[in-house]
Amino acid sequence: MKAVAIATVIGGMIAGAVSASAALNLPTQSCNAMFNTNMKLGSRGADVKNLQVVLNGWSQTQVASSGVGSSGMETTYFGPATRAAVNKFQALHLTELGITAATGNVFAGTRGLLNGACSATAVTTTPGTTPGTTPGTVVSGPVSASIAGSQPTNMIVQGQSGARLADFVFTGNGTVTSVQLQRTGVSADTTLNNVYLYDGNTRITDAASVVTGGYINFNASNGLFTVSGSRTITVRADVAGSTSGQSVGVKLNSVTAGGAASTYSNVIGNSLQIASVTTAAVNFAALTQSALTPNAGVTDYNVWSGSATVSTRAVTFKAATFKFVGSAPVDALQNLSLYIDGTKVAGPAMINAANNNKVTFDLGSTPYNLTTGAHTFDVRGDIVKGSFRTITMSVENVADLMFEDSNLVGVNVAATIATVAFTQSAATFGTITVNKGSVTTNVDSAFSANKVTGGATNVPVGQFTMKAYGEDVKVSTLRVAIATTTLATLTSLNNVSLYVNGGQIGTSQNYTATINPSATPYLTYTLGSSLVIPAGTTVTITVKADIVDSSSAAYTSGTIATTLSGATGNAQGQSSYELVDVAVGGVAGNVLTISSGVGTFARTSGFTSVSVAPNTANVKIGSFTLQANSAESVKVNSVGVKATVGGGNLFLTANNTIANYSNLTLKTGSTVLGTPVGNPSTATSHLHRWHSS
Repeated sequence: MKAVAIATVIGGMIAGAVSASAALNLPTQSCNAMFNTNMKLGSRGADVKNLQVVLNGWSQTQVASSGVGSSGMETTYFGPATRAAVNKFQALHLTELGITAATGNVFAGTRGLLNGACSATAVTTTPGTTPGTTPGTVVSGPVSASIAGSQPTNMIVQGQSGARLADFVFTGNGTVTSVQLQRTGVSADTTLNNVYLYDGNTRITDAASVVTGGYINFNASNGLFTVSGSRTITVRADVAGSTSGQSVGVKLNSVTAGGAASTYSNVIGNSLQIASVTTAAVNFAALTQSALTPNAGVTDYNVWSGSATVSTRAVTFKAATFKFVGSAPVDALQNLSLYIDGTKVAGPAMINAANNNKVTFDLGSTPYNLTTGAHTFDVRGDIVKGSFRTITMSVENVADLMFEDSNLVGVNVAATIATVAFTQSAATFGTITVNKGSVTTNVDSAFSANKVTGGATNVPVGQFTMKAYGEDVKVSTLRVAIATTTLATLTSLNNVSLYVNGGQIGTSQNYTATINPSATPYLTYTLGSSLVIPAGTTVTITVKADIVDSSSAAYTSGTIATTLSGATGNAQGQSSYELVDVAVGGVAGNVLTISSGVGTFARTSGFTSVSVAPNTANVKIGSFTLQANSAESVKVNSVGVKATVGGGNLFLTANNTIANYSNLTLKTGSTVLGTPVGNPSTATSHLHRWHSS
């Protein structure tokens, strides 16, 4: 409820001009990035980090002002904060992008605009040499590579997993489809069981073997990884047992990007000595592999769970990667989080379809210390889709559980399962088969109204949310009941209607209350195919009505409460074709008190008559207060000022006529309302109106 002061001013009043600011033209940055891949909520990788860096370069589009995502603390995950920052960038350039509203997705148009705003300082290289920077140019074509300045120098241990062998820096602009490495040192091809490429603690390739000649090949026609400016890739490997005394390393032979290959002869990592050391141990008990049948819509459900015992000494837990397999869509699981001993240590995260349906929990700079003894590991998530489909989560490789020996820096411990060597089949959790779809119905927390104005038409009297889980669900019928504390006076409501996300569904009906127990106490709406709720999606159901009786007379008191309900089997899953119950128990909405009238209009308290000299400009000659009632806002379309002789709004005498006044202006605060009347008319009654659309 807000009171608005309105003043009538006469004499030379000039309205202040109001103009909308044009879309901001953000200044060019000097940033070493070029964007060639699409990104959206859930995307991961160096491109996302580069995006956050660029957005943080402008105060108007910062991902975060402090903490995770802020300048200097960018991440490789495209989460809600990144999407919000992209929305800000797009909102500033709607015209250039040719869109009417921000989408939060970094697709071709947005990438092009970012690339144009980012004056990249890119690098060019000659294969096998150290890159040199060329300010103001953008590299296209083959991606070049060099050895990173910081390389592992520590010993590695026989039998360890995920040993860091070398770091290579890839520079340029493109998608790498092939990398060939070669084993170096005094060792055999069998010394390295599996070789992987990592971005930080995230594995980005499947395991590769060392083939005859010591070659290690990574190939993917759709791309191993992308490079936009600069990206550091780590080579890790599982080290075989009984290899103490050998030395091993890797060199880069060739890189293919954009169809062009570059070869190298002297991009070589250090040769690392293999030692025989008793490391800490992490042993998982046999995992539960029995079938599971959770309901669609279940939240915080264990999709992978294991119990491990840490022995010899503590380990530092740095990261874990899990693989999604099954007939359910990859987004059937959402809000995945990792728990240790019941405490959440990472997440939420999403399955990354671009990274072969994997999800990585990277504890980054704050790894978790695991003391000796037993610990539980749980991956929990919300099952929002996939009715009658399967989901299986597993750990593909021993290196995907990154446990570092607390006494041996850089030495990762190879976990075992049931005291035997790690295998993916042993690290696979029970297959989940999702039950039929479901729909939850709740009062919409955003609907906070507690009053409604009598006589108002097509106003909300209740609002609810519905969310489908498991599969798309078609709701065929819904019921609306109206409760009141004053049945004697509130016996009906006209034009009770249902709206979904702002659009009407079903046919408007008049509601008549009755105390006859045999009468149907609700309205039934047949919806046909007008309400299909996609899996994982929330829709808003609004009940609207005219606050009048059957004679169209406005109510002046009483209360209204709306209940939304449904009959058994009033919906159907669109994949399973199973019947689903929606809101069968009924959900009661807010109780609204009926208020009468639209507000009050009165002379402003404290404003008194004034005496002024002739030819004075900008004189306030009247002040009034318009106050809406407590139920709703009021829109004023017309205001009139009537000048009458002998004590009206504008007191006139025989020698003081309306013709002596000019620029009659209506204002609220400093805002001019309507168009000033330059020369008030001497027409009958001297009534002057201001109109607004």
